[in-house]
Amino acid sequence: MARIQPRLRLLLATVLLACPLGACGEGEHGDGAKTFAPGTCEVASIDVAKARIPRPLNGIYFAQEVWLSYHSKEHEGQGYRFPRTRAEALHKIRQLCRQAHTGADIGALARQWSNAAGARAHGFCAAPLPQNRAKPDARDVALFQTPVGAITPLLEWRGGFWFAKRIADKEGRALGAELEKASKLRARARMIHIHHAGAYPRLVEFDNHPQAKAIATARWIIQEAQKGADFAALAKKWSNDVSRAQGGLLETKHPITGAKTEWIRWGDRKFSQQALDVILAEGTPGEVWPEPVISGQGVDVILVLERRDD
Repeated sequence: MARIQPRLRLLLATVLLACPLGACGEGEHGDGAKTFAPGTCEVASIDVAKARIPRPLNGIYFAQEVWLSYHSKEHEGQGYRFPRTRAEALHKIRQLCRQAHTGADIGALARQWSNAAGARAHGFCAAPLPQNRAKPDARDVALFQTPVGAITPLLEWRGGFWFAKRIADKEGRALGAELEKASKLRARARMIHIHHAGAYPRLVEFDNHPQAKAIATARWIIQEAQKGADFAALAKKWSNDVSRAQGGLLETKHPITGAKTEWIRWGDRKFSQQALDVILAEGTPGEVWPEPVISGQGVDVILVLERRDD
């Protein structure tokens, strides 16, 4: 059996910290789950007691995964939680699953919607063989039994809904390297968030606002900022996010210490992948990003303050 390279082993440790794959399938299925054949977008049920766990030559499976978590007290300490309801998560994951089965790029879907740790790297997922082969995790079984290039069944898993596409070893390691590079980036930024109907998490007072209106508002704000208007003042007046109180200055929690910090990192699931791309890679420090940042969470106007690579 080939040995896992040291750098990939370190990367896996980072991913496992946010989503411990050896214990990621505890809380399996909601009420009414039934067994469906792979290829459908209904929630499947897997009998792990009867599962056969094959042994890959390199001891690891790679995939691109989409995982939508929902508010769950049972799982609130496990992975990235998102304040949507179970019904909202199920409705959205079925849409994404159908798109994947009709040819949509699952990596792009992951970057826009997934709450899994590897979302930034096009849904990167690395699953070692379970430590207890006699009692495997349902998610891992679904992945292990899916051929390379195929899409797994849809599962309810760890307080969310999940599906993935198996990918070859070479492709998986390339995405792993992409994730490792991204994990070193840190940045401070201000953001003005404009909400609209259909964006997650739901903000009831904005549910009737069409996306087109949110985009138009964002474009107007960008123009005002480019003319010299104070970004913090604009945020306090126009942002629909709690950060408006501090002029749009973004704050998060350190993933290990839990301490409050202004330094945003790749794995912070408070922000969309589109916003993280601008904050951590594409935006120029000191300048307002010239276009509205559109994602499943809404529309954002972003000012990158400073960035570091450590």
